[in-house]
Amino acid sequence: MEKGHKDGFGALAFGLAAGLLIFMIWGELSAVPMAFALCTLTAFICGRFGRWWGFVPAAVGAAAALLMQEEFIAECSFAADETAYLLAYRTKELYRPFEGAADSSPLIMLIAVGIFCVVYSAVGIRGFAVFAALLSAAWGALTGGSSTAVCLAVGLSVGILCFGVRDKRSAVLVLCTAVMALPAAFIRLPEIHLDGEVTASGGLPLYLAQETQQPYISKETYARCSAIYEALYEHGFYPQQQTAYLLEAAGETFDADKVTVSGGLVPQGVCGGEPDEISLGGFRSGNFTVYRQLPENVFTLLPELQDGDYIDCEGLYRECVYACYGSLTADEAQEMEQRFSIDGSLPLDKKLEAVKAAVSSEYGKGSTDEDELTELTVRAAKSCGIAARQVRGVYFPVFPESGRAKLSDGIYRSWAEVYIDGAGWVTLETSPEYEGYSPLLPESAENGDETSITEREEKLIYKVSPPRTAAEIIPENEEKKPDGHLLACTLATAAAALAALVTAGRIRAGIRRHKRSLSVGAAHFQGRELMAKAVGAGEVSPERFYELVSEKMGSAAAESFAASEKIYERIRFSSNADESAEDRAAAQHFYETAKGCMKSLSVGERLAMWLKGKY
Repeated sequence: MEKGHKDGFGALAFGLAAGLLIFMIWGELSAVPMAFALCTLTAFICGRFGRWWGFVPAAVGAAAALLMQEEFIAECSFAADETAYLLAYRTKELYRPFEGAADSSPLIMLIAVGIFCVVYSAVGIRGFAVFAALLSAAWGALTGGSSTAVCLAVGLSVGILCFGVRDKRSAVLVLCTAVMALPAAFIRLPEIHLDGEVTASGGLPLYLAQETQQPYISKETYARCSAIYEALYEHGFYPQQQTAYLLEAAGETFDADKVTVSGGLVPQGVCGGEPDEISLGGFRSGNFTVYRQLPENVFTLLPELQDGDYIDCEGLYRECVYACYGSLTADEAQEMEQRFSIDGSLPLDKKLEAVKAAVSSEYGKGSTDEDELTELTVRAAKSCGIAARQVRGVYFPVFPESGRAKLSDGIYRSWAEVYIDGAGWVTLETSPEYEGYSPLLPESAENGDETSITEREEKLIYKVSPPRTAAEIIPENEEKKPDGHLLACTLATAAAALAALVTAGRIRAGIRRHKRSLSVGAAHFQGRELMAKAVGAGEVSPERFYELVSEKMGSAAAESFAASEKIYERIRFSSNADESAEDRAAAQHFYETAKGCMKSLSVGERLAMWLKGKY
């Protein structure tokens, strides 16, 4: 057991790393002090009384799980539910809450801390550093957790591997390494021009969305939105193709265009494609049928809508839209009130016109950064009750007449989309730099005459269907699909932890094997370490060690040790002694003899030594 494993600096470093892992996985600062205190205390006890004490927290957690089986199972559901939510949110897939999940998971947390203590006790502080780095990197990549916590955990692990934690100097170097890794959390990769081609009819504008703003919503809201999408999918309504349903419900047809694009980009106005039924708005391929001039006609379609499936499904989908993109934070709402104060009771056409005028005024004041103007457009629209979102992608003001272009030929930019009740998402351009490719407003909105709105136009602007719940579309007595994620997540987590533990041990064993092949001293000391474990010897003299080996393992093992010890002492005290092949063979023979003597230990002891990479 290495010295850094026993001293106080190693215990503190272990506690800090464990606390960071708990914070990263649970996302709550309140859990960090408990994890830090328990892991640090365990490490001190382990260094003072022996490594087997490091298994106590895991044993306590296992005993508590056995005594409180129902609570433990509910907490397993809670942990699996949290993981499923994080993965779904990061990948924009549907999320179904787990049945019977607890509100918190103290038992799971205790068991996780116990696993950390077992890894630390089995492979030492450096081995745990490898485990912590792999776990934090994997968790950050899969769930998109706190980048600051990931950088700190990885930096701390690298520092421990490079400098150890044997004294104050090395501990300071480890902390400096962790701090130096923090700026990596703020690194943003430069924008890379997209490769690939797009084909479409020429002469018209073309919007190709690469990414849509991810809403900041709670787990409950995300679950509700996922349930809405599932209900819509089962009813045959795909929000990705809302344009087609709108035209069908209004009894209208427009000239469609075939668009093929690579790189996962999605054109605006999709009415035909291959929707992904496990995601929120995704597609399976890059082949689309698109109505490219529809945003200029959405207002003229609304009065033609009839009650029926489209109105029902659109009203349900609108619940999800406004839950995700319909509100501002308190600070943002106060800022918009102070800057623009757009009246939310105005007709929709007036609100859209006010948003465009407000953002255009900011453009005139010298603010020309397009991303800022797009964000301002989104906030201004939300401030007066219009759902809005930011979209980033490639824009062709006029697509080439040849019908084919490289994505790099387009303009990589951001723009705003607003949700028109009854019609769906449409682009709202507010930058004077680009032509106003926006919903066609009634003439009353353009000439400013508030009294000239006709009854037809008023119906056109205000036609809204009340939202309906998923239960009203999908029968309530329909059986719920069984959720089999719990066992899979539990097994996957256990397998990942075991794989990390075994990998760290095998890497260490490989390093030790390489050292044995190069040095008589390395082979001799590694053999003595194994033999000492087999005979239960501590720090004793070579003479006493010989007596113990002879007594417990026989004269052959003792003579093998004596021959290796003699060669090591000769090389050690001779400045020009070369290591011959015979010398290496004798030291290697002693190592193999010591390895064979390990069979006298219990299975658990041999497994612990193997996991630590001792052989």
